[in-house]
Amino acid sequence: MLYRSPEELVGRTVHDTFPPEQADTILGGIRHSLKTQERVDIEYGLRVLGQDMWFSATFSPMTQDTVVAVARVITEQAKMRRLLEGRVATLSRVAASLTLDQPIERTLDTLAESMVRASGAVACLIALTRIIHEAELR
Repeated sequence: MLYRSPEELVGRTVHDTFPPEQADTILGGIRHSLKTQERVDIEYGLRVLGQDMWFSATFSPMTQDTVVAVARVITEQAKMRRLLEGRVATLSRVAASLTLDQPIERTLDTLAESMVRASGAVACLIALTRIIHEAELR
């Protein structure tokens, strides 16, 4: 899938083709690849056919002043990453609110209840494990 048809792309600059913020990001990747003569990876969002989409682009230098660019759609991966980041933030907030001045069972119950409320899950299982050290086995 192309953001624009080939006819709309040929002979145009990056700023002619993309919105200003995305064009700046893309040009920054191209310039960095040319300057370092190394591969550069970037991510950027675009509104395509009324939908917000995310792309990953790789710029690889071919000559001193030419790069080859490969872009792929990563919309689903970006959504999952944002969901995971939100869950990690929730877990961090819950963990920070715990106090250890009550019996461990009550602390674990509070933790499980907080996780269910914060995540929208139906239930939460917390398991305690004990690491057995080699000295204890003798």
